[in-house]
Amino acid sequence: MPEGSVKILLIEDNLAEARLLQEFLKEAQFRQFSLVHVKRLRDALQEIAQARAMSIPYDVILLDLTLPDSHGLASLGPLIKQAPSLPIVVLTNTNDDELAIEAVRQGAQDYLVKRQVKGKMLVRSLRYAIERKQAAVALRQENQALESQVQEQTAELVRAKEVNQRKAEFVSMLSHDFRNPLNTILLCSGLLQDKEEQLPKEKKLVHLRLIRSAIKNMAQLLDEVSLISKADSGKLLCQPTRLDLKRFCHQLVEELQISSKNKHQLVFTTQGELKEALWDE
Repeated sequence: MPEGSVKILLIEDNLAEARLLQEFLKEAQFRQFSLVHVKRLRDALQEIAQARAMSIPYDVILLDLTLPDSHGLASLGPLIKQAPSLPIVVLTNTNDDELAIEAVRQGAQDYLVKRQVKGKMLVRSLRYAIERKQAAVALRQENQALESQVQEQTAELVRAKEVNQRKAEFVSMLSHDFRNPLNTILLCSGLLQDKEEQLPKEKKLVHLRLIRSAIKNMAQLLDEVSLISKADSGKLLCQPTRLDLKRFCHQLVEELQISSKNKHQLVFTTQGELKEALWDE
């Protein structure tokens, strides 16, 4: 079909009226058009499907409401379901305002009374029906695009909220983990300051070692902060090293002993040979 032409599907069981409508279009010098005439709703549905399959869909439908296999507005539903983007102009012999309003409400673009139809009126109705339907389809597509954007932004907000929640939990955990080595440093340094003369050299060395261990733990906590950043960027590396379990457990006991302010005596013993272990600091 030539570019810019309009393809019209006329559903009309009266052959004389179908010819008259075609003459109206010719007399009004309507832009190039191609009109296909069918007499039944069933044939119209088949024609729409075939045209769509051949990638030459119709531009507009002229629908008579009195057909051999369908009557009244019952014809609108199947047509709209088959081709929801195709504008429909209803033709009828009845000048009924309520019927006209109901036809438009159900999806028709216009309503024409046959005995009142003239060439220019028919052309204007077809042109406006096509333009209104195109505008409605474009608006629906824009709304769908906006809804999709809103859903994407909502999902991003949910993800951002989850990230912020995890960050808050991490800060809370980090604050708690920092408090433990800080308490060790405060207790050990306080004992070294208050009981410098009473403490034997061995005890002083123990407290100093615990202070160094606490500082090392705090440094490791800071490293873990950067570790999370590396994990997010995919640069996280696992670097396992050998761990002296006996020495590690002794250090834990000493820290706990200091934290208890010597109110309890903690004893650590081992049985059998401790196997070598690996850990990632």
